Parts: sequence; C-alpha cells; structure tokens
Amino acid sequence: MDSSRHRILMLAFQFPPYDESTGSQRTLGFIRHLPDFGWSPIVITARESAYPRTNPATLKWIPQGTTVVRAFAFDIARVVSIRGAYPRVLCTPDRWNSWIFGSVAKGLKATRAQRPSALWATFPTPSAIAAAIALKRLTGLPLVGDLRDPMLYETWPESAWERKVYRFLERALVRTADAIVLTTPGARQLYRERYPEHAEKFHTIPNGMDPPDDEPQARSVLPEAAAGSDRAITLVHSGLMEMPDRDPTAFFDALRLLADRGDLQDKRLRVVLRASGRESRYAGMLRERGIGELVEILPRVSRAEAMQEMRDASALLIFQGKHCNRQIPAKAYEYLFLGRPIICLADAAGNTYALVHGEWGVPYCADMEDPQDIARVLALFLANERSGSAYVPAAALRERHTRRAQAVALARLLDDVARGQTRDISR
Repeated sequence: MDSSRHRILMLAFQFPPYDESTGSQRTLGFIRHLPDFGWSPIVITARESAYPRTNPATLKWIPQGTTVVRAFAFDIARVVSIRGAYPRVLCTPDRWNSWIFGSVAKGLKATRAQRPSALWATFPTPSAIAAAIALKRLTGLPLVGDLRDPMLYETWPESAWERKVYRFLERALVRTADAIVLTTPGARQLYRERYPEHAEKFHTIPNGMDPPDDEPQARSVLPEAAAGSDRAITLVHSGLMEMPDRDPTAFFDALRLLADRGDLQDKRLRVVLRASGRESRYAGMLRERGIGELVEILPRVSRAEAMQEMRDASALLIFQGKHCNRQIPAKAYEYLFLGRPIICLADAAGNTYALVHGEWGVPYCADMEDPQDIARVLALFLANERSGSAYVPAAALRERHTRRAQAVALARLLDDVARGQTRDISR
C-alpha cells in the first residue's frame, strides 16, 4: 500500500458474497475509485456464514488488492429461532447485532496496524452504525456516516420498538459523526430540518452507476434478444416491488384500460416484473384483471442476466410511490447508463420525478397511483416506440452520475474531515 495515501476504515455489512440485495454496489463503487484520489480502503465486513444467502461468484466484484477483514457475526433469526419464531427484542438493533462486537474488535486491531485517517460506515444495516459510533469514541478518528436513505421516516420503521431503537441510533450518529451523507436532496433537507443545530454535517452524494462494460458482473452472458419488426414491445422492472412503496395496482389497472380501449389489439406488448418479491400476490391481481397474458411474473436471476434483460428491453419501468418522495432508486441510474427509454411512475412532488422528468427530460412520467395518467403515458410511449421516436435520455447526462464522480465527492469530504473542516460537497 502506498504510504503517501490516506487509509479509510470502511464498515459495510452488505458486502460480497452477500446476495440478498444489490446494496453492496455503492460500497464497491467507492472502493473501486477512492484509491485514485488518495484514499486506500480497508473493509470491515461480516464472515460469510452470517449472511442469509450468498453467491460466491460475487466475490470477483471486490477490486483486486482490497484489504477485507471479516469479523465474527451470526444471524439471531437462524441461531435461536424455534420453528421460525424468536424474541424480537434480541434483534436490537438488527439480527446481526453480534457483528457490532466483532467489527469493533477487528476495527481496533486494524486501527493499530494500519493507522487509518478516517472511518466510514454505511446503512441500511443499523449494526454498522452502532459499531462505527463505538469505534469513533474509542479511536477519536473522524467518522463519515453514509446513511443513503433516512433511518427514520414518518411511517417507517412500523413497530414502536424499532422506531425507538432507530431514533436512538440516529441521534447518536448525528452527535458523534463529523459528516453524514444522504443520497437525495430531499433526505438531506429532512435531516437539516430535524437537526438544525447540526445542519452543516449533512451532505448529498447521489447513487450512481459505472458504465456497464466497466462492471464485470454486468457483462452479457445470454444471447442477444431477437430484433426485427415482429419483436414484442417489452417493458421491464427488475427488483423488489414492496407495498405500498412500489405498488403496481394502478399500473395493472392502466393495462386493463388500454386493453379495453383496444390500444393493445396487436398483442405486441409484454411486461416483465422480475424478482418482485410479491410473485403470488401480483399473479392473483393479474388474474382478477384478466391481463395475465400481458405481464410475466418472473423469478430472480443473476445480476449479469438481469442487466442484459434490461439492456434488451424496449423500456424500463420505475415505481416510486409518495411514501418514498425523498428517495431515488438506484435502478434509475442503471437505466440511464443502459441507454433505454424510461417510464417513470412516481409522485410529482418527489425527488425521483424531479430527476427523471425535470433533469433528464423524460416525457413518460405519471402518478404511480393514477391509472388514467399511467394509461396516457403508456399510450404515448407505445406510439413513439412504434414510430421509432421513443425518447432516450442524452448520453451526456451520464458523466455526473458515475461511481467515479461519487468517489471524487467522497474523497473531498474525507479530505475535509481529516483536516477538521466542514465544507459543503453536496452534488
């Protein structure tokens, strides 16, 4: 390791071979690019047996030469449950709270051996935040908390106990951290209003994407989709569709409206909902509306396969309800880099709508809860697609949304906190 560089101790529970979500992509992007800007990562994560699901193939995503330390941890839900039941109070702040002790111990050892200049910890695993607060107090190193989305919303977490725990952790982080990063302007504004006495601590570094050819996990592994005039117009959403945050009810109603109006008589429309997490429920909703021949509810596939399916789609769907107005799904940036038309179903007052419609100029934006509005937008897209004039966001927009651009912003913030400064680096 170049002794002229700073070292950064990064606490990230979601890290390869963790395979429950794509939550590690932001962390991996920072790790990939931070060394170019003077910061060498040391990653403290969990041992593989703690993860509910793993995929050894994802280990190749870790940049070569990265120092990865795996700390003791276990999943309480698996270790102490009896027929799936276990005392929820033991899962404070989450099922992997044993990792707090393991990561603090490993972090102290790494601090003595590697002498890092800063700490960094990422949500949405609360134990990472708890461990980072402990390490900050034990080492005195400057701490940057990467919350991504708010820890506490008006309606989330739902249980009173979780809200109490999250509120305690959030307040402790705000008091302790030198800087806190959110991914959207709305989330940052929420925290500035919630903690006005610490307003200068909050910064924005959006999510992003590396060009697909630069991501080893995103390279094509399937045959290319067939081309030609007989190819179906395919709309794809790949990823979880929680209720009510990404509720497809109005979208299904809109498809029924289009079918009733005769707008789908050529039967060339195909909708793919991949790995929604609500497969049986959504399949029932399709049967009720008689549109099962239009929509395919498909299981999870590898990231490489999912990326290629999106690359081959006619258009890519975003669902983002009003409960998530301060969030922007990471897939929005994936869509931008894949160079496909985007259909955005979101609340007009939210950050997602502002980005996709306001900044990127996408005309296919509608209220996620309004079937008539969705039907209007779908009809517009179908007409444009059939005439060869479907709108695709300009490639020039991509540069400001790269993982490298994120790393530049984080490196500037780390430089500042290492010097005891609080300059606003929000992008």
